[in-house]
Amino acid sequence: MFQTEVAGQSEFVETKTSSTQKHHVHHHHPHSKTVTKVEEATVAYSDSGPTQLPASIQVRSLLEVMVNQVDFTSEGGKMMFKRDFMSPPSRAVMQDLFWYITCMKCKKDYEQEKEKMYSRIAQNYVRFFDRVKRHRKDAVMLRYYRVLALVLVEAFFQAYPKSRLSYDQLAFKGEIVDLCGM
Repeated sequence: MFQTEVAGQSEFVETKTSSTQKHHVHHHHPHSKTVTKVEEATVAYSDSGPTQLPASIQVRSLLEVMVNQVDFTSEGGKMMFKRDFMSPPSRAVMQDLFWYITCMKCKKDYEQEKEKMYSRIAQNYVRFFDRVKRHRKDAVMLRYYRVLALVLVEAFFQAYPKSRLSYDQLAFKGEIVDLCGM
């Protein structure tokens, strides 16, 4: 197995590396076969921060498309929402939610990792909420869960193309919306 590279997304993914930290996501099989089904994914939790997203996810363009699907009263409001959505706590929520959902869908038992991720998701969600200016909180939070859910559904399409049929199901999309609306 080797580590996932996140090509062209360095400004989006915040990672911490040290000589004692192993990189935590193995998005490939031992035989160097690319994982294209969520059921085959391997996730390793790290206490140091969220795990990188797979390189197959085109994060910048994905975020642009999803944010542009939401109505705003002004272009300035859209720009402020993008800035808030791209903040470090929001990105951490998205990354951990992606891997939390991966843990739910793959065949391996990740209960301990899921509990730790859920706790960190909640902490980063609070950090995100606290970061948003008081006069914009209602407008941002009204749109946040929807955009987050759209991003996560599309991220799964990109990361696990051979599992796409299962993601077209309303139940899966509803599950992601429920998680995002915690």
